Amino acid sequence: MKQRLARTRWPDPETVGDWSQGVRVENARSLTDPVAFGGDAADSFDVVVPSLPGFGFSQKPTQTGWTVSRIASAWAELMKRLGYTRWAAQGGDWGAVVTTALGAMQPEGLLGVHLNTQYAFPAQIPDTLSPEQR
Repeated sequence: MKQRLARTRWPDPETVGDWSQGVRVENARSLTDPVAFGGDAADSFDVVVPSLPGFGFSQKPTQTGWTVSRIASAWAELMKRLGYTRWAAQGGDWGAVVTTALGAMQPEGLLGVHLNTQYAFPAQIPDTLSPEQR
């Protein structure tokens, strides 16, 4: 797996000259060499970005059953196979759902989770809401 990661296939450059299509490839690639920008390699960290099965760089699943909990288990196994003994997870949108499941599973090595889309609902939704709640 580490050899495959070393052979990262970077996406094609953007078709526009601004950031409207996301992080520019040239900027993403320059974050891979902290020493070149006055940083210390000892302070660097790895970023592992798994995609949901069938999305991003992942191929579509060959079988059914890829539930949120199964994807969370697969991501925990990925971190284990990559040799990470301490790691954190971040998620947004559907990734937040998977990251929430990771937090509930508490796999070995997971230090914490960060969500930029929270899916938390009260046990009972009140009939009326205060102005602050609205």
